[in-house]
Amino acid sequence: MRRLVGWLYGFFKQVERKRLAFRRVPVFIQFICCYFLIMLIMFSVLLSVSKRAQQVAMDSYLGQTQRTLEDSATSLERQIENFRSIYFQMNQIEHYQNMRLLKQNNLRNKHHYSLIKLQTLFQQQCFLMEISNKSFVLFTRNGTLITNSRYYINADNYFRGSFIFNDMDSGHDSRQLYDFSTTGGFLPAQLVSVNNEKPTSHFLYLFRPSSESALYGMLVAESDILSLFHISEISPGTKLSIVNQEGEILYSNGEEQKENSSITLESSISSLGLIIEISIPNSYFDELIKPIISLNVMYLVIAVVIGTICSVGFTLLNIRPVQRLMKISSSRTIKRYGNEYQALEQSIRSSITENQELQDQINNSKEIFRANLLTRLLVQESYTDIEEELAKEYLPMLANPCRILCLELVNEEDIPHADVINYRFLEEIRRLIGSSTLYTQISNTQIIILAREGKDTISWMSEIAIKVNESARIYGSYVSAGASEDFSSLEQLHSAYMHAILCMQYVNNDALSIFRSVTHGKEVKNEKLRFSDLNRFHNSILACEADNAHYYLDVMIKTVQQRMVTNDEYKFWLWRLQSAVILILDTICEDEELFPSINNNEYTLSSQPFDSVIFNLKEHVDEIIQALNMKRDAPELELSRKVFEFLRLNYSDASLCLDSVAEYFNVSKSYLYRIMKKTYGTTLSDILENIRMENAKDLLSSTQLGVAEIACACGYNSSNTFYKVFKKRFGISPNTGRNFEQYSYSADEPAIEH
Repeated sequence: MRRLVGWLYGFFKQVERKRLAFRRVPVFIQFICCYFLIMLIMFSVLLSVSKRAQQVAMDSYLGQTQRTLEDSATSLERQIENFRSIYFQMNQIEHYQNMRLLKQNNLRNKHHYSLIKLQTLFQQQCFLMEISNKSFVLFTRNGTLITNSRYYINADNYFRGSFIFNDMDSGHDSRQLYDFSTTGGFLPAQLVSVNNEKPTSHFLYLFRPSSESALYGMLVAESDILSLFHISEISPGTKLSIVNQEGEILYSNGEEQKENSSITLESSISSLGLIIEISIPNSYFDELIKPIISLNVMYLVIAVVIGTICSVGFTLLNIRPVQRLMKISSSRTIKRYGNEYQALEQSIRSSITENQELQDQINNSKEIFRANLLTRLLVQESYTDIEEELAKEYLPMLANPCRILCLELVNEEDIPHADVINYRFLEEIRRLIGSSTLYTQISNTQIIILAREGKDTISWMSEIAIKVNESARIYGSYVSAGASEDFSSLEQLHSAYMHAILCMQYVNNDALSIFRSVTHGKEVKNEKLRFSDLNRFHNSILACEADNAHYYLDVMIKTVQQRMVTNDEYKFWLWRLQSAVILILDTICEDEELFPSINNNEYTLSSQPFDSVIFNLKEHVDEIIQALNMKRDAPELELSRKVFEFLRLNYSDASLCLDSVAEYFNVSKSYLYRIMKKTYGTTLSDILENIRMENAKDLLSSTQLGVAEIACACGYNSSNTFYKVFKKRFGISPNTGRNFEQYSYSADEPAIEH
C-alpha cells in the first residue's frame, strides 16, 4: 500500500528536467499537454486526408458526367445532321389548296400520304429556321401559317392567352388539343380568334415528331431527350436545359434552381448554335461523399488512441521509478566473449567468401580476355610490341610447343533450331577440354583450341573431334576438324592457324592427321603440304623478300606434284594450295591496309590453266612486297626529312646530339640511327657536323666575326674543338684566310643525300 501511495505521489510530484525549459512542470500537466497536442496533430492530418478523398470523389464523378454529356451532345448533333441531309421538294401552296377542298370527315383518311408529306415539310421548316420549333400550327384558308413563337411544356397558358376557339371551353378544350398533339394530326376547321381579333376559319395541325427524326421531336417528347442524355442515370433531380445562342431556353425538364444550390456542366453544339446544360443538385454530392465523411469518426478514435499511447509512454519515461531502472540498466555491462568471438569469426568468413567471389570474377574476366587476345592474334600476321607483351603475360604457353585444333560444325540448310545445335556444340567442347587448354570461338560454328604439345596430343584432339561429331550426328549435323603442326613462338601462330584450316576434313573414327591424303579409302601418311614451307612463304612476304617467296611457293607446288597419285587428287590439292596462298595474301593486304584484296575468281582452276594461276599469284606477291616496301619506308623517309630539317634549323644548339634528337621526336636512339643511316648513308653526328661546317664556311666568307664567335654560332662550346673539326674537314685552319674559294677540300668529304 505504501508503495502504491509512493508511486502515485511520485507520479504527481514535480520532476526536475534540467535540460528542458519546463523542468518544473508537473508530470500530469505534461501528460495532458502531450496528449492533446498529439491528438490534434493526428486528427488534422487524417481530416486533411478525408477532405482530399472527398475532392477526388467529386472530381471523378464530375469528369465522368462531363464526358457522358459531351458524348450525348455529339450523338444529338450527328442525328440532326443526318436529318438535314434528306432531300425534300414540295409545292407548298398547291398542297394547301388541295387540303382546303377536303371535307372534315375525309381529311385524315383519304389523304394520309399528304399528311405525311406535310409532317416532313413541317420538320424541314423547323430545322431550316423558316419557323421556330413549335408544338402546333394553324393554317388559314389561303395557306398562311400562324404559329406560337416558343415551345411550351404546358400549352394551356399559351392557348388561353393567344387563341380562342369558338364553341369550345378554353379550360378543357385547350388540354384536349394539347393531348391530341401527342400523336399529331389535323383537327376539323375551326373558327379561331387570334390575339382577340375577329374569328376566322383555320385548320389546326398539332404535331409531335419522333425523337429519332429531329431535334424538335426530342424537345417535344420529354422522355426521349432525357433518355438520350442519360438524365435518370446521373442523379435524381438533375435538370436538363437546352439554350440557343440568344439565351432563350428551348427546353427544360424542371424549374429554375436557386443560385449556389447546384453544380452546372455545359457542352456546346456549335453547328446548331445550342448549349446543353446539366445542373446537378448539391444534395446529391452530399450523399455521394457521405461514406467518406463517416470515416471522420474513425479518424478521431485513431487520433485519441495514438495520442493516449504516446502520452502515457512519454509520462512513464519521466517518472522517478522508471528513470532509476533505466539508470541501473545502463550502468550494467554484460561481457559476452563467446558472442564477440563468434561475430569475429563470422566477419572473417564473410570476408573470405567475398574475396573468393571477387577472385572468381577476376579469373573469369582473365579467361575472357585471354580468349579475345587469342582470337586477335590468330587472324593477324604481324604484332606490335604491346601485343607481344600481352602474349607473354597472358599466353605463356606459346613459348612451349603447342598445337591448334580447329573444329567447325556443319549444319544442313533446312535443319531446324540451328542456334540451339550451335550452343550445344559449344557446351560439349567445354565439357571435353581441360582447364589447361585455351579455346576461343571464331564464329557460331567454328571453335579454335590451343593445347600444349605432348606425347598423345594428336590422339587427344582426335578423341575430342570424334565425340563432338557423335553428338552432332544426333541432330543431323557433322563436324569437320583439322590439326596443325607443333609450333613454339608467337610468330608461327597465324601460320599454324592457316595450316589447321588447310587440313580440315570430315571427322570419322580414325585419328586426325596433320597431312591429308586418301588412297583407296585409307589414310596414308604422305606429306603433301608442309607447314614449315607455308610459314616460310608467309614470313618471306612480310620480310619483303620476293625471291624467297617465289622459291617456297615453287617448293610447295613441286611437293604436291611429286606426291599425288591420281589426277583428281592432284587437282584437289593444287586447289587447296591455291586457297591457302590466296588466304595468306588476302590477310596480309587486310592487315597492312594495302590495295583491295584478291578476287578469287581470277585464280580459279576451271577458268584458266594452273600455270597461269600460279604466274598471276607470283605477280601479286611482287605487287604486295612492293607496296609493303613503300608503306614501310614512307614513315621512315618522312621522319628522316623532319630530323634533317630540325638539324638545319637548330645546328647552333651546342646540346644537340643523337640522344636529344631522339627524345625530341619520341623515338629510340637505335631506330633514329638506323633510319638516318639508311636514308642518307651516314650517321646523324656526321650530318650535324656537315651542316655546322657549311654554315661556318659561309660565316667566315661573308662576315668579319672572330673564330670564337663563329664557333659559338655554329654550336661549339670550345674554340679548340671547332679548330680541330674545321682543320679535319677542310684541311686548313680557320685563321689561315677567309677566301674559301682557294681552299682545297678533303677528298673524303661525306655527301648528304637529301
